[in-house]
Amino acid sequence: MGQVCTSGQCAEPTIAVTTVSTTPAGSSVPVTTVSTTPQTYSIPTVTAISPTSVYMAGGSSVVITGTGFTEVNQVNFGTIPATTYTVNSATQITATAPAGQAGVFFVTVTTPGGTSAISGGSKFTYTETPQTATAPTVTGLSSSSGVPSGIGVGALWITGTGFTGATNVYFGTTPSPWFQVYPNGVLIVTSIPVHAAGTVDMTVVTPGGTSATSAADKFTFK
Repeated sequence: MGQVCTSGQCAEPTIAVTTVSTTPAGSSVPVTTVSTTPQTYSIPTVTAISPTSVYMAGGSSVVITGTGFTEVNQVNFGTIPATTYTVNSATQITATAPAGQAGVFFVTVTTPGGTSAISGGSKFTYTETPQTATAPTVTGLSSSSGVPSGIGVGALWITGTGFTGATNVYFGTTPSPWFQVYPNGVLIVTSIPVHAAGTVDMTVVTPGGTSATSAADKFTFK
């Protein structure tokens, strides 16, 4: 089974022990001699990472390939220790990426022989965790009724939330001929399309969905 570690230290370096029993001439009592030879280690290398990028929230499994992964006592993503790691063999480690900041970093492995040098094969990227988009809401209109107008004439203001990235504004099933989303994401100005007389719901469409209808989005064509 592979060596399983957390962010702390693992087992101490292996020491080879040699025991020799001899009986000196003229003696009937054997003498035991014990000698120890410290294990030697080479500096590890990291040659490949898979995958080469994860979201900055961390928690993803990453396979590290290289050499010299004997008695590993640290795996770092940049300067941050891996959450956990398993030494599968002297050439492979499976690690759990910790949370980090967006950007490019290098994965390093440390053993009693030293710490691996950074290289193109050890490059690792944290990307921003995608935000879950939510549907917009319409909370009010600058006017509850009006007549069709051209672009920039008879503008109608829509207030609400989540308007950033809006792709359409509808009067019932009729799309707005022109609209603009303000940077704060809570205000839209739109022109009024040609439409038959009657009351409709105004809806806003974004990547997060379409606003639900309510009493606040009613608009009456005169």
